[in-house]
Amino acid sequence: MKLLRFLISVSALVFGSVGCADPCLAVCEEFRGCPDADPEVDCEALCADAAEQAGSCEAELEAVQECEATQVDVCTPIVELCAAEATALQACVAPSN
Repeated sequence: MKLLRFLISVSALVFGSVGCADPCLAVCEEFRGCPDADPEVDCEALCADAAEQAGSCEAELEAVQECEATQVDVCTPIVELCAAEATALQACVAPSN
């Protein structure tokens, strides 16, 4: 559950640096090793859910995930580092009317 909260908080409550790997999967896999994380979380399902919730905002979601992947310590992320990307994702997913 903490993994989901981490991904959601960085994504501004809308809902990984690993070369060519999927940044979402990379961050999820790394986060599973954190002290309070659920080591049994299904990273593929979690990332698929995030992509589904993002809908047509794939580029914005990818920007958030790539930013998350640059965190020095995924167990204690600095949310502010990805604030611009998270804000853009939130604006895309839930634009104000």
